[in-house]
Amino acid sequence: MRVVHCKMPDADVTALLVRPDGYVAWVGVDTESAGLSEALDQWCALPSMRSSSGG
Repeated sequence: MRVVHCKMPDADVTALLVRPDGYVAWVGVDTESAGLSEALDQWCALPSMRSSSGG
């Protein structure tokens, strides 16, 4: 995983999870992190570690 910091002065977005193919998998606004764990599980966990919630 690579972390990139940048400033986007005209955007309300404070964090992004970008898939390896360039698509945005999750967007964070302010301190809201709802859905981040699920997005990380889906895109970053090993298949054997993924939850069985159908994601």
